[in-house]
Amino acid sequence: MTALLRTRGLEVTVGGRRLLGSLDLTVQAGECVAVIGPNGAGKSTLLRTLAGLCRPGGGAVEVSGRDVHGLDPRRRSREVAFLSQQPEVPFPFTALETVLLGRSPHLGLFGMPGAGEEARGRAWLERLEAGHLAEVPLQRLSGGERQRVHVARVLVQDTGLLLLDEPTSAQDFRGTSLILEALRDRASSGVGVVMALHDLNLAPRFFDRAWLVADGALLADGDPSEVLASPAVRCAWGDGVEQSTLGDGTPVVLPRRRGPSST
Repeated sequence: MTALLRTRGLEVTVGGRRLLGSLDLTVQAGECVAVIGPNGAGKSTLLRTLAGLCRPGGGAVEVSGRDVHGLDPRRRSREVAFLSQQPEVPFPFTALETVLLGRSPHLGLFGMPGAGEEARGRAWLERLEAGHLAEVPLQRLSGGERQRVHVARVLVQDTGLLLLDEPTSAQDFRGTSLILEALRDRASSGVGVVMALHDLNLAPRFFDRAWLVADGALLADGDPSEVLASPAVRCAWGDGVEQSTLGDGTPVVLPRRRGPSST
């Protein structure tokens, strides 16, 4: 089976410092992959490189068999949708106008979204329980509301691969579930999803695989439950975490509670 996404010996070096080293990764169509790891592990750099926004110092990134860095930006945006941690919209757009930016790669140079595209944008906002915000300026929304608007933007982009950098970081439980279930639904139609995840314990519930990254290296790649229960977690976080299991056997990773300081 041809992988939707494949990296071969991927390396990224910035300012003489190696941020990612010799990564061989694959994502199949319909697969949801969680990217986990400590702060500064290289998760964001990895996603930006997979999206074609950061050129590797070595190796290659292929999407549907094509070098993603060899595609012109418009063509790449029809193949890959990327959501950064802090997306910026330079104009005072409403929530719906922001969502419809996701249709830009499919329109002509000066094309405007039609009624059908507007309906799809509103549908994704409704799906993420943000339909009532459609006409509200983006700047007036809370952080969690803006985050759901931007998720709707990449969903309406209609690409075969979605790359998202911690899109649930500002969400409560309800918002997190809405976003992750929407991404799972897109995966069920053959879309590949790769998402950096801050809350490790979501990985076994919503993802098919997990990549554990630390110090620019891939420490584990496999079933999320197996990754969370593996010694690789201690290799990544040291003694700052505790590994345990829920009553149903689901592994969990928790911050270690230390005793009172002696000072």
